[in-house]
Amino acid sequence: MDDREITDLFFARDEAALSETASKYGALSRRVAMNVLGDREDAEEVESDTLHALWQKIPPERPVHFAGYTARIARNIAVGRFRQKTSASRGGAEELLLSELEDAIPSRDGVEDLAEAAFTSESIEKWLDGLRTEDAAIFVRRYWYGDSVKELAARFGMNASQMAGRLFRLRKNLGKYLERNGILL
Repeated sequence: MDDREITDLFFARDEAALSETASKYGALSRRVAMNVLGDREDAEEVESDTLHALWQKIPPERPVHFAGYTARIARNIAVGRFRQKTSASRGGAEELLLSELEDAIPSRDGVEDLAEAAFTSESIEKWLDGLRTEDAAIFVRRYWYGDSVKELAARFGMNASQMAGRLFRLRKNLGKYLERNGILL
C-alpha cells in the first residue's frame, strides 16, 4: 500500500491505517527512537506512541512525505522521553549530537525569537539543498536520525575517522554559511 492510500485510511478513520503504518514504517520509528534512547523497550513504546500521535494528527494534517512525517513524530516523542529520563542528570546521545553542532548553530538563552528560529531553519534547509546528495544524507542521518559515526562510515563506505572528519567539515561549512547569511553564532 502506498503512502497516499495509508493517509486516505487515516482520513476515513479506518484503523487499518495503524496496522499498515506499523507494517511499513514501524522499523523506521523504532530505529529513530533507538538512536535517541538506546533502549529497545523504550523504542517500541515510541513506535506505539507514534501511531497514536498519527491517529490524532491525521486528519486534519495531510503529510506530503509520510515517511519523513512519521520519522519526525517518532523523533520528537523519543527526544521528549529522553529529556524526561535525563532531567536529573544530563548527558547521552542527544546531548552529544547537540554538542557537536553548537559551534555551527547559534544557541539561545531565554525565550527563542520565533522569527529568527524560522530564518535559521530556512537557511539550514537551503544549505542542505546546496550540498552534494551524499553530504546532505550524511548530515541528516547524523543530526536528525542520530546514526552513529560508525554506522555512517559503514553505510557510506569509509572508516570512522574519515567520517568524523567529513562531519567536522560539514559543520564548519554550515557555520560559515550561517554567518554569511547574517546568523550570529
